[in-house]
Amino acid sequence: MKYFIIVMTLFVFACESQPEATPEAAPAQTNGAAALNEAEADAKAKELGICASDEACSDGQFCNMAQCESCCPPGVAVCNSACCGRCADKTEVKVTPLQHASMILEWEGIKIAVDPIEDALKNAPGDEPKVDVILVTDIHGDHYNQAGIDALKTDKTIIVAPKAVVDMAEGKLDGAQVIGNGEATFLFDKKIRVEGVAMYNLKRKRDSGELFHIKGRGNGYILEMGGQRVYLSGDTECIDEMKALKDIDVAFVCMNLPYTMPVEEAAECIKAFKPKKLYPFHHRGQDPKKLDELLKGEEIEIKYLNWYPAGQ
Repeated sequence: MKYFIIVMTLFVFACESQPEATPEAAPAQTNGAAALNEAEADAKAKELGICASDEACSDGQFCNMAQCESCCPPGVAVCNSACCGRCADKTEVKVTPLQHASMILEWEGIKIAVDPIEDALKNAPGDEPKVDVILVTDIHGDHYNQAGIDALKTDKTIIVAPKAVVDMAEGKLDGAQVIGNGEATFLFDKKIRVEGVAMYNLKRKRDSGELFHIKGRGNGYILEMGGQRVYLSGDTECIDEMKALKDIDVAFVCMNLPYTMPVEEAAECIKAFKPKKLYPFHHRGQDPKKLDELLKGEEIEIKYLNWYPAGQ
């Protein structure tokens, strides 16, 4: 009994003698897990398929930050960015050409119409085509056509357009999301990012001396979806903003005269920003297959589609 009392006395004395732990002295905890050093955290993140950038993912994958559920999941105590995403497989964007500048893109069940013109809709698949998003690039009749928009939209369709188009619509596009060059909007809980980019003429003009497309009026677009960056040139010449594009997976580049640029000039711009896949479009009166020779040696896949069915 004496031995027991002595042991208990020593135990109580030892406990009372310990300094009270301060928050600074306590071991770091995150979501119930002991803190890991950065190398351990990176290894754990890779094991769980968590990423801070595309470089952290395997080939054919991208870092989907929009699906981020929490910054540091259990077992990961060090984050290398404001939020951790999940590596996801890249998914193809389906392209349906309609006519000239009009097309429908489809990704993950989301349908996006670009510059839908009523006359072009006879080439659309399905009896009653409806879309989730409509993008309009400029005020000209081969890009903005209210009848074409009305035929495709529902009460849930999102319309994105530059201010000049919305102003021209005189109230018919009041619910549109208006963005300009360098501005962006997110759609469907950040699944899709739409950025307006410059499109304009440098030298090609009307007889009056006015450029066909003035800087800042219309939008080209960059769509980011499914880990891919899709570029829609709108009506433009080979401008510095196009040459400076980075990491474009799919590009739609115009090439017709007198309104935009010849195939040769388009090729020079394409060489500068090097998209992985190229769709020549908006090329009435030109021979886009000249690109086979003009882009020879470039690692660019050229996809020729029928933008002018039955001579349209």
